[in-house]
Amino acid sequence: MMNNLPTYRAWKKTDGPEMFHDIAYINFNKNEIGVNYPISSRTTRLDKEPLDNVILELGSGLPDINGVEVFQGDIVAVEDFSDDEFSSILYTEVRFDQGSFYFYGTYSTVWEDVLNGDKLSVEVIGNIHTGHK
Repeated sequence: MMNNLPTYRAWKKTDGPEMFHDIAYINFNKNEIGVNYPISSRTTRLDKEPLDNVILELGSGLPDINGVEVFQGDIVAVEDFSDDEFSSILYTEVRFDQGSFYFYGTYSTVWEDVLNGDKLSVEVIGNIHTGHK
């Protein structure tokens, strides 16, 4: 069964970049998120973080060529196979604005090409918080 709920990740603004993978809840009324931290293989701890201390990023729901979900704030390598003789690789940031994802600073390569399955191979190579691989 497919999960249609949006996925999020959060980056802590203080004490260096720290990514929260397992967000239990987001409460905008209380201005907090709940984050599950694994303590052991069978135990997790729920911590609360003020929303002011984190940067929330939305998942696109689409995997890259390695099966990793592409999130806003990711740095991706996009290989364009639209030319039969040559392919080109573009390195760009994934952004989300006005209800849609897009590749920042590109005009010839658009997010809709990823949705259509056209001519593109996308690989997450890093993020804006920690750099690239």
